[in-house]
Amino acid sequence: MDINMPIMDGYTATRHILEFQEQYEAALEEENIERKAMGQTLINILPLKVVAITSYTNQANIDECFNAGMIEVIHKPVSFT
Repeated sequence: MDINMPIMDGYTATRHILEFQEQYEAALEEENIERKAMGQTLINILPLKVVAITSYTNQANIDECFNAGMIEVIHKPVSFT
């Protein structure tokens, strides 16, 4: 998740995504109750993990990333070597 985006910042976007994910997981859990009762294969529910990527490396921004629900913060520029 990029933190600095033009319409919605990454903190807000992450909160929205994770809220939607909670609702989606709850619906899948209900679906799995029905599937189990009918002897059908259950749907795997995989956790959603959001990682921040940002050039804002001060502690306040890092803390805000974690408060929004992100699990890690990667600092720009990213080097893959």
